[in-house]
Amino acid sequence: MQHEVFYLSEDQSVSLTSYRYTRSQVLRNLNEEWEPARRPAVIVCPGGAYTYLADREGEPVALSFMQQGFNAFVLHYSVGDSSAYPGPLEEISKAIWFIRSRADEWKIHPDQITVCGFSAGGHLCSLIGTQWNTPGLCEQLGIPAKGNKPNAMVLCYATTGESSVSAPDTPHATKSVGKVACSVGAMLREPICPEAVTVNYISESTAPAFIWQGREDFLNVLENVRFAEKLYTAGVPFELHIFGNGSHGMAMCTPQTSYFEEKYPVNMAQWFPLCVNWLKDLYQY
Repeated sequence: MQHEVFYLSEDQSVSLTSYRYTRSQVLRNLNEEWEPARRPAVIVCPGGAYTYLADREGEPVALSFMQQGFNAFVLHYSVGDSSAYPGPLEEISKAIWFIRSRADEWKIHPDQITVCGFSAGGHLCSLIGTQWNTPGLCEQLGIPAKGNKPNAMVLCYATTGESSVSAPDTPHATKSVGKVACSVGAMLREPICPEAVTVNYISESTAPAFIWQGREDFLNVLENVRFAEKLYTAGVPFELHIFGNGSHGMAMCTPQTSYFEEKYPVNMAQWFPLCVNWLKDLYQY
């Protein structure tokens, strides 16, 4: 495995950590005949309400994808006051192009780059998935046209900006909402900018999406239902899973990665194999 950190900003506050395959020099069956010529890539965006980055939603997820044949990266994007729009949109655009521009060197398929985000990180992925073609964005960043386009997005208990500040008034939300930070970074802080409500920017150019969430999440599951509905109307491929049990911050749905000291629903843990199967079918990998 090739493990490196690349800085995407002059002050090194934005970085991309890579977990890339290198050919084994010991196992004789891992050669050109058996190994794929190029692998798909996944950029993982941890959550944290744009106030911090949850490490349990970073490296464990990246290594899980790597185990399934993907080259994986973790994006450490701006939080707090630095997360105001369009900052993080520009950062994830740079990250996608950084990987795509090195596709030959790193044996990555340039048209199989997925963004995968959790909670606020999921919001960021939905932002680039719906607004990668914002007029002037690529030109401003020195990126070729479509160079920042994600080929798919994985939205894990994500907010789309509709109800990012307040929790829904539902019985199952009460138990969980007190355990999370009540503040959010500049991206989702009221008054929220129109571009941050990503569901309103879905079009036929939006990236295909795999979406999952637990019914007991304090974030309103209807946000993701409406997001899927808009995708359907626009003719964009998607898969949506609302699991019957499970709250927010479950990550890989293991005791080592989940935020809450609660049960770990067996069904919810299936999000990862379902997601991998969806991506492999999408990319014919």
